[in-house]
Amino acid sequence: MAALLTASALLSACNDSSDNRAPEPSPTNANTLVLSDENAAEALRLTLMEMPYRMPWTLLDLFYYAAQGASQGSCQNDPEGTVDGAMTGSRPDRALFDNCAVEQFGGTTTFMDGLIRFSFDNEQMDSPFTVTMEDYSLRTQRSDPYNEETLTANGTAYISPSTGGMGMGEIRDLNGTLTTTSRQGDSQSPEQVSANWSFKDFNLEIGEGGRGPESLTMDGQLGSDTPLQGSVTVTTHIPLYHSHDDMAINCPDSGDVTIEGSEGTSLNLAITDNETLLVTLNGVTKTYDCDGFLAWAGGSFIF
Repeated sequence: MAALLTASALLSACNDSSDNRAPEPSPTNANTLVLSDENAAEALRLTLMEMPYRMPWTLLDLFYYAAQGASQGSCQNDPEGTVDGAMTGSRPDRALFDNCAVEQFGGTTTFMDGLIRFSFDNEQMDSPFTVTMEDYSLRTQRSDPYNEETLTANGTAYISPSTGGMGMGEIRDLNGTLTTTSRQGDSQSPEQVSANWSFKDFNLEIGEGGRGPESLTMDGQLGSDTPLQGSVTVTTHIPLYHSHDDMAINCPDSGDVTIEGSEGTSLNLAITDNETLLVTLNGVTKTYDCDGFLAWAGGSFIF
């Protein structure tokens, strides 16, 4: 459940009440967000700082409850909730849920809906796999006080598990959407907040060392209805890298990443060392030290 809550923090960051779908990338893969002084820091923070942390844990949560529900073979609210699952040994092949309560703890109930399918490359426990999700959702509900959080996923991705603490080392070819909805207050007429994200040919790779994540590579297109209100394309020229030689330093030692928007706009982050970070927005470059950059971006790196 913790990952669902952190996902909601990312996907509904601006408390938008819109129910519109995330902007789908056009057939020509055109970006739709115009990068400017007003949104550059937010675009960088959400893309390079928050997404690498939230995305692996969000997907891990979805996969965890799929395996739990498929292995149980029944729902805790049976017969109102149903699950049709198939397992190969201890691994799920598929699970089809309909209002299935898979966990009840501390006054909170976790429900699953929709279809999820897995295709593993080999029989090893840490085998990479392809996942397909169709209106697949995870919903946590508390009655007193009323609170309901729902995360819905549609699409496909290729996943390589991590040997470290992140759960997933690599997410490749993510194509689809993630939608979060939060309802709270009066259960008869609750306040609702929604946010939607879309991904096209999106890749995220996190390299882990003995002291945690040390490198980050991101490529592909992502879009949202809030807070970005458009789509951008991320290209990693040089992976962001943190040696962990000094754990007190909060910025990478090196890296070069570009975020492309529409109408020829772009944002580039080039890191010479952990105290020299160059931000180039639409051809204009500003140089920051680590503290200055983090203050401008309003966030922190995964390292």
